[in-house]
Amino acid sequence: MTTPRPPQLSAQEREAFARHWPRLNDTLPEFFRVMAIGHQSFAQRDIFGNPQGIRRDLGFETVLKLVMIAAFDDHVLQAQDRVDQLLDKLRRLCFQWWGAGGPVEGAAFFAHYLYDRSGVASAVVRELRDQIGFLIDPHQGDAGAKWLVQTHSQTWYQV
Repeated sequence: MTTPRPPQLSAQEREAFARHWPRLNDTLPEFFRVMAIGHQSFAQRDIFGNPQGIRRDLGFETVLKLVMIAAFDDHVLQAQDRVDQLLDKLRRLCFQWWGAGGPVEGAAFFAHYLYDRSGVASAVVRELRDQIGFLIDPHQGDAGAKWLVQTHSQTWYQV
């Protein structure tokens, strides 16, 4: 079975990614590394052959907090965004990083986390936003969000 290939970004698009989102460009490799490790936890079984699920000690929530801080600093996320808007922007950001050559395992883990564990994902993102709220400028614009890739559907996620 072959690994799906991402829609490759051109060299100019990768350079624009680093120029428009310098903090995210530094943070997303670690985010995808942690998610690729988390993807391996799907295959782990207990002694009875039952799936063990997502391990809680991966550091995923910590690195998600770092990505959210970087996204607020790069003006991709805004303080007044609803939780579903935050999740949608994070999803599109991950898709774009996968297109820049990020590992498919990381993208698969994030998709599983958002879709299969939607209640947990909403609660975690809401809690992280509340934790880092003092770092967010409530009057900042969303100039960085215009560089996010557009998807075919705006109704992919229901809270």
